[in-house]
Amino acid sequence: MRSRAEMLGFTEPEHFVWYARQWERLDPTRPVKKWDTAWRNLRAKAGLPKLRFHDLRHTIITELAEAGVPDHVMESISGHLSRRMLEHYSHVRVEAKREALDARREAKFEEIPSKLRTQ
Repeated sequence: MRSRAEMLGFTEPEHFVWYARQWERLDPTRPVKKWDTAWRNLRAKAGLPKLRFHDLRHTIITELAEAGVPDHVMESISGHLSRRMLEHYSHVRVEAKREALDARREAKFEEIPSKLRTQ
């Protein structure tokens, strides 16, 4: 949506990303009145008819967790007050967990003096 707004020249601080549209005229200085209609249209144009708005929240929190962002930072970004809610939204993939363990194993291997590794 931000890229689209920039493409249309709607880049002023007072412009809305979800801007009003009436009779095919776009007005970035007014917000869209029906958010659910805007969301449905966006999903349809993106070819993602079943995407729920909260799926975006799940995705960003999962990506932050996989990137190793500390929990307290993710909680601050997402506005969650409890660890339980943070866990509800993060879905760290098995692949990411495996990569983390492999990286740890490599780090341990590097700690072994080279003369002992060849024995």
